[in-house]
Amino acid sequence: MLDPTAMEASNTAEISIPVIDISNEDAKTGVELVDAVEKWGFVFVRGEGLGFKPQDIESAFQLYPPVQKDADQNDHETDIRAGAHSDYGIAHPAPETIIIAKREDRIGSLTLLFQRPLQSGLEILTSNGTWSPVPVFPKGTENDEFPPILVNIGDLLNYWTDGLLKSTVHRVVMPKSRREARYSIAYFCHPLDDTDLVTIPSERIRAMNFEKEKDLQSEKMVMTAAEHLKSRLAATYGWTAHD
Repeated sequence: MLDPTAMEASNTAEISIPVIDISNEDAKTGVELVDAVEKWGFVFVRGEGLGFKPQDIESAFQLYPPVQKDADQNDHETDIRAGAHSDYGIAHPAPETIIIAKREDRIGSLTLLFQRPLQSGLEILTSNGTWSPVPVFPKGTENDEFPPILVNIGDLLNYWTDGLLKSTVHRVVMPKSRREARYSIAYFCHPLDDTDLVTIPSERIRAMNFEKEKDLQSEKMVMTAAEHLKSRLAATYGWTAHD
């Protein structure tokens, strides 16, 4: 089992996550999206007609107050701003992620991350146990006015699809040499608490399970969205249903 607390070094090469234009509403686009999140757990999306403009996102960033740096958090070459975690649960939580979990914010199925130019910091844990930085402007978007939206799959959606869609461990770091604050806006999506997480009726999931020669739906307990979240909190912090 990987121990994210023991892996502080990062690769210098940025990981190559696909960029998909979702303005093309066709079956091919859907297949490309599933292919990407099945492999990486992350995908960049871009396209016209998304309902907002880059200027609107930048205006939202202006609402953030200045970040006050804590000297105790900057004694290392790299400041771990959000410890290694998936959405949800958290493998090595930083203090701010613990607060999120105790409030039981619904962060388990899908996350949309809006980033600012020149403010990198997100890293994902690769299959060989190293950290790779995720670019703000991936290849092919360098001339865009604003970075594409980064979508990542959470633990709940991984469970809901019998493991087809990947939930990837990631973290946020800040090099000690960086003087400016890093801002990002994350939208966390979660189904209603009483939603039964019955395996999504997908031919692709059925084909995957057929290749594994097992019927995961008959093996796993069908939980509600709320029960799944509480199970992840319990696994992370040793909580009980009454906490």
